[in-house]
Amino acid sequence: MYKKILVAALAASALISGCSSTGDGGSGAAKPLSDYFFVRGDFNGWNADPKHKVQPTDKDSVYMATVSLSAGDTLGFKFADDLWSSGSNCGYNKSEDETIVLGKPVQVNCNSSYSNFVIKVEKTGAYNFYIDDSKKPREVWVELAK
Repeated sequence: MYKKILVAALAASALISGCSSTGDGGSGAAKPLSDYFFVRGDFNGWNADPKHKVQPTDKDSVYMATVSLSAGDTLGFKFADDLWSSGSNCGYNKSEDETIVLGKPVQVNCNSSYSNFVIKVEKTGAYNFYIDDSKKPREVWVELAK
């Protein structure tokens, strides 16, 4: 009986620690999003494409990836790591924020499964996708690149 309880406790402990996703590799110190976060969506087959990996900006804890989009497209997207990990799978937090308005920051839910953002592209060009890691919850916005 004691062995069964011990095995169950060890299994539960491993499960709990294995499900934690902080981007820190277990070290306790959070890694910058530029180490592991991507913009993923219809425009790249929802893949963790290295060219859509977020990069630091000149503002602390704000990261950006640039994506070329075509006018007339309506595309889904999210910010996520390469494994769609819990805590690193960021879609909209409130249904009214599902469709992105250019330049308007919205809060994200980084434990989302199916709450993809939508962008309706009115002008062909490069678009900057931003995520602010200093906000809790994080915030995202999209702007037409200059």
